[in-house]
Amino acid sequence: MPSPYHLFGAPMLLAAFVLATAGPSFADSKRSVSVPAAERLNIGRDASASEVRTRLAEQGFDVRKVEFESRKTEVKVYDVSGRCLEIYFDASTGEEIRRKRDDDCGRRLSVPSDWYGDRLAAASSDRR
Repeated sequence: MPSPYHLFGAPMLLAAFVLATAGPSFADSKRSVSVPAAERLNIGRDASASEVRTRLAEQGFDVRKVEFESRKTEVKVYDVSGRCLEIYFDASTGEEIRRKRDDDCGRRLSVPSDWYGDRLAAASSDRR
């Protein structure tokens, strides 16, 4: 009589393999941020770290970190709504490849310039 491990072992092993290999990509897809092609950023070809910071700041991003790798440039930023993002750019063209949410942009020491203004205006109008 065959053992129950023999009958269920192969299918269970296959299921475990499928779940293990699909796990990271499935989890990563939840963090990706969909950006329409017309709204994708371009930092320019062979941009220096200061040029990347300037170009993204002009678009309203608070740049925290710029890393250059052989085929891509990785930039960690806060967007205008305060979310931490990683944006990847193609090193040869400067075009945005991918954008995803992140949770380790580092400590944000400043708040948007209009943050206090909006709250002060609201507070002063409440007192009147």
